[in-house]
Amino acid sequence: MGQPVDTARTRRDWLVAGTLTLMGLAVGLRVVPLWSSDPDLGHGWIVGCFLLWWLADRWRVRPLAVPPEAVKSAWIWIAAPVAVAVALAPVRLLLTPYPNWPGLLWLWSGAWFALALAGLTLAGGRAWGRHFAFGAVLIATALPWPQVLQRAVFGPLRELLTVVAAEVLNWVGYPTLVYGTTLKVVGRWVGMEEACAGLRSLQLAVALAVMVGEVAHLRRRRRLGTIGLAIGLAIIGNFGRILFLSWRAARGAPAEDPLHDASGYLGYGLLAAALGLVCWRWRGAPRIAGPVAGPGRIGRAGLQWCLAAGLAVVALEVGAASWYAGRSGAWQPSWGVLLPDTAPYFAAIPLTSGVREALHPDQFAGASWINRDHLTRVVFYAEWRQGQTAAQAPFAHNPAVCFPYAGCRDARELRTLVVRVGDLAIPFHGYSFTRADQQIVAYYTVWDVDRQQELVDARPPAGWWAWWRARWTAVVTRRSQIRAQLLTVALVGDAGRIELIDEPFLRAQIEAVLVANHGGPGPG
Repeated sequence: MGQPVDTARTRRDWLVAGTLTLMGLAVGLRVVPLWSSDPDLGHGWIVGCFLLWWLADRWRVRPLAVPPEAVKSAWIWIAAPVAVAVALAPVRLLLTPYPNWPGLLWLWSGAWFALALAGLTLAGGRAWGRHFAFGAVLIATALPWPQVLQRAVFGPLRELLTVVAAEVLNWVGYPTLVYGTTLKVVGRWVGMEEACAGLRSLQLAVALAVMVGEVAHLRRRRRLGTIGLAIGLAIIGNFGRILFLSWRAARGAPAEDPLHDASGYLGYGLLAAALGLVCWRWRGAPRIAGPVAGPGRIGRAGLQWCLAAGLAVVALEVGAASWYAGRSGAWQPSWGVLLPDTAPYFAAIPLTSGVREALHPDQFAGASWINRDHLTRVVFYAEWRQGQTAAQAPFAHNPAVCFPYAGCRDARELRTLVVRVGDLAIPFHGYSFTRADQQIVAYYTVWDVDRQQELVDARPPAGWWAWWRARWTAVVTRRSQIRAQLLTVALVGDAGRIELIDEPFLRAQIEAVLVANHGGPGPG
């Protein structure tokens, strides 16, 4: 005859598993949309699927539940998760208008994982805590890296790879000049953003190394070695891709090179194959801490903790959804752009894959043309009509940020121009750059459609407190969506001709493409 089923123990197991699922949903609901919208986090889908398999496998071979014996004051195991949830309430409210905020995502995800791990430790003892602790590393590989780290790592690495690539191209007979992180190969421009996809394979490489090392049961030193190897292979792969795409450009490949994406996917595949081969050679035997779960009891304190934490997850999500319910109105911009398609040498600028991945606009228009003064006008216009992409994208991709990476030097901030459209006063921030033998003057604005004022992201002169207050205002006013317009107007020409331009002339160029009460860009 079979062993009798302990229904009480089974119910407790399901309670713990259900609570862990709720905590996982609390994190997943915040990060999964980023995996779809942010190309740098697309590997999160792989990590998420691997994490589900890993949790199921770890639960299957979990150690015998031996809860702590000295646990007292049972009420505290209910109050503690509730207190943590109350502390996380502002974070949850901020994550609705600012879903891409790396610091908040790390805080939110780390807090819920710590709660889950504490509940597991109370339910099954320290062996359970150690058994599931590695999940924190897996979650970390699928979260966005802090902006400070990205600037400290990606910026210098791009510049180094650009310089080395230029030396190699010159050595093999393709005249190449370096302008920031842009190469001019045989008279054609190749940007690092196009060639290396933002070095996003670095984070993918780390994630693959962590996952393959776990499957192969590597020891700690070999896991660290695998991560270092993965980073090195990713850098070498990006460098090779830069040389390949630069060579293609020198041989006359179109601006939208059909092999651009294919070369990236090939690099990812080779990276995964190389890591898999190394870990297969280093593989070890699985280690299980203690006897596998059999007859045993789950601690009462752990059950109370899990129950309180599960209810806290539901309360936070329901509360946030109720707070922001029904706050979005119709899209009603007060201005738009009208492009002069009859101007001399008018050429529409298409939305490239790189720009689409960086900005994710709902509407985009771009064009260039040359007037009788022999100055080239370049206009870019983007709209974000839903979601919260506008909270980050226009501030990470505007002339002040992108032009220096595109090889523009001698950046100089110009005085802000205020351009009037109807009753609105729209501020345009200006910068002057030099690139090769040309000078560029660019003005841009980021406009908040709902509030009818400039959308500000950078820290204001008043300091961090004013910056935090501006962020919290989105919560107080219940803004579930941040809808905005980005307009950039640039003039390109010889340095001597650009220096003769005055502010009234610049203001006139901006006013020439602005139109009041327009639903989007269009031809003139």
